[in-house]
This record gives sequence, C-alpha cells and structure tokens, in this order.
Amino acid sequence: MNHPHPSGFIVANGTVGVKEPNVTRFLTSVPGRVVKLVVLTYEKGRQSSLGTSSSGKCPRSFHWQEPLSRLYSSAYKMFGLAASPNAIGYDVIGRKKRYLHRFRNIVDQRVEALHSETINAMWHILNCKMASLSGDVLNNNYMSVNASSGLEACLGSRIRSVKVSTLSLSLLANVLSRDRDLIVVHVVRDPRSLMAVRNIPTPMLRIILPVTCDRMRQDIRTYHAVTRRHPRRLIQVRYEDLVAEPNKRAVRFVDLPCDFDNIDLLTLYAAKAGESRNSSASGLIERWHRSVPMGDIKKSLMDCHDVLVHYGYDIEV
Repeated sequence: MNHPHPSGFIVANGTVGVKEPNVTRFLTSVPGRVVKLVVLTYEKGRQSSLGTSSSGKCPRSFHWQEPLSRLYSSAYKMFGLAASPNAIGYDVIGRKKRYLHRFRNIVDQRVEALHSETINAMWHILNCKMASLSGDVLNNNYMSVNASSGLEACLGSRIRSVKVSTLSLSLLANVLSRDRDLIVVHVVRDPRSLMAVRNIPTPMLRIILPVTCDRMRQDIRTYHAVTRRHPRRLIQVRYEDLVAEPNKRAVRFVDLPCDFDNIDLLTLYAAKAGESRNSSASGLIERWHRSVPMGDIKKSLMDCHDVLVHYGYDIEV
C-alpha cells in the first residue's frame, strides 16, 4: 500500500457513547494539522488494553473504574517514557461522570504530551486494543516489538496524537466539518452480542436493548447524512468482521504508506484456526438466547429488526 494515507482515523462505536463536547475541542485544537487517532471503546467496564510495556509485551487490562490520574501514570510507565512533549500518551473519557471534570483538566495539561514523532506507539495502542476487543485473553506472546523491522517506512505517516474515548457518532459530523484531515471508521456490533457481553439481566434487557437499537438507528441516519456531506471520510465496518482480521483491516483503514507484511510489530490471534465465535458472534448470541425468555427475544427482534437487517446480521428466533 504505497498510496497516500489519510491524516486521521477514528474508531467509533455505533451503540454506546458518552456525549462529551471536550472531545471536539481537543480534536480541533492540536496545531499543525497533525494526525488525530481517536479510538472509541465498546462496553462499560470492558478491559482497555491500550499500550505496551517497555519490554514490548501487551499490558494487562485497565478498567474504566480506575482513576484517570492512575491511568495516565500507568500509561507513561508502560511506554517507559517521561511525561515530556515528545512522549506518547492517551486520554480516557471515563464512563463514570465523576471522572469527567478531571479528564478536562488532564487534557488541558497533557495535550502537548500527546505529540509523538513515531508510529511505534500508535501500532501498539491500536493492535492491543483490537486484541482486547476480540475477547481473547492477552498473554506475553501477543505482541513482540522489533523497532528496526520496517518501522522506518511508517515514520512518515504523521500520526502524532492518540485519544481513547467513548463517543456517539452524532457528535462526529461537526468534527469532520471543522477538520478536513480527519477520517472516521465507524464500528458497529450486533446489539444481542452487546447484551451478552455486558450480562444485562432480563428485567433491564427490556429497557436497554430498545435504547441501544434506537441509538444504532440514529447512527444509521447520521452515517447517511455524513457520507453525503463528506464522501469517503466515513468508513463503516462490523465489529465481527474487524476481529476476524484485526491486523490487516486496521492497516487498510489507517492506510499507512507501507506494507503491513513488512512490519513485524506484533502477532495477533484474534481469530483462531477454524470457526471463531468472536468473528461470527454466534457463541455470544447463543448464550444470549439461552439466558433470555423466548417472549423477550421475540420482542427484542421486533424492536431491532430493521437495525439487524440493515447491518446484515442473522435474525434468529
């Protein structure tokens, strides 16, 4: 892939988000039209492995419940870097509202620390995240770093700032209008799988699943509106497809000016040999079917039928 790369990339979640206007301010305030990479996470309380240790191994997971200051401290320690303007860091918008005011202060204080001259940290962040999203257990063999193997070919990609957040797609239209260097990758997921992953109890399912599908319905409308206004700047992909080949898909989305086959940065096994429950989501949906009364399943399919059909998910009764 030797064609020009886009200068920014967002992985957005189509079902869960926290409306936080500070994200827009951050994305449009970094000077010099540097690359903005924003990774938007999935489920509440899911592991968030977003970096690499100084030894090059994929780190153990973080959790949203940890104080943001601790997350920051751990991030810099894992990268083996000091909190300097040349360091790479990441921001997390916690799903707990009590952390949001602290986040605003951290962004103001650390925005310069998000500027990095290397693509190395971005690869670790992105691919560790893909590994954690796949549902597989991270181990010491998940990631290996070889700074000299093809890395020089990627140094010109200009990815400088990394942000990790939760955000709804509806807030991205204005960001795209204000920043022509930004590319969005919108990731959607089967709402039934989301319910199974979160272990939503049946009484709450009747409330949460319709709300989730309503958000996805709004995202469908937003997607069409944004693609009409900003052609080729919003890419849509299913989570189930993404975890099947996270390495190659991530590279295609970021569109780096180098061949991924020549970059020996990591080894990911998001999809095992043969049928993968993570790539098909069939295991999660079957578990959901076993735990939910048939009446609730039929009601949920009525509430989400158009969303499931739109994204090409199997409708099972």
